[in-house]
Amino acid sequence: GIRFHVTDGDWDVSTKSEREYDSKHAEKIDEALPDFENIDVNSNVMELTVKTGNEFHIYSTYNKQRYMPDFDVKNGTLHVRQNFPKSHTGSINCKVEITIPRNTVLKNVDIQNNVGEINLKNFEAKEIKAETNVGEINADSLDFNNLKLENNVGEISIHTLESSDKYNIVARTDVGDVSIDGRSSRRRYEQNNGSRKNIKAVANIGEVSIN
Repeated sequence: GIRFHVTDGDWDVSTKSEREYDSKHAEKIDEALPDFENIDVNSNVMELTVKTGNEFHIYSTYNKQRYMPDFDVKNGTLHVRQNFPKSHTGSINCKVEITIPRNTVLKNVDIQNNVGEINLKNFEAKEIKAETNVGEINADSLDFNNLKLENNVGEISIHTLESSDKYNIVARTDVGDVSIDGRSSRRRYEQNNGSRKNIKAVANIGEVSIN
């Protein structure tokens, strides 16, 4: 779970390993969705996973009604929103899992999250962009033309489908290390192989790893 309080508009966040609420007694969303080819997420505090599954589907647990994510599918785009005042003290738990069927090729995935982990697993999309202010971003076995990940405070971890020399890469961090295939490149790494597949991973404070 995540605990935070706000002072003068800034987040003060510390992660905790223990559960802040009993998921069996949390509110729950468990719904099949119409087909979509784009994902658009704008959230305040959320642990988000997008992955391959058996169908277009959304599953969510949240510990208070007002933290419930709003979602709909319009014109081929799944929109997920979460609206509540940022001036809040206490514990918030909201998890959202989005699945898409195997062999589906999405056009655009755009995720804007304030606090919380983003996990992207084993799907294909032409354009993938994910940003979070505080939390980890994990990208595993994605097929894409362009992957852009940005994190203010937290790690970025990318496990590519192909060897790293098959991608154009821009990776940097202001505080932390950049590593490519386990080799440290200090705070910045760039390569241009003339590939059609591009990775950009930028962190202000946190490690960036690509392998």
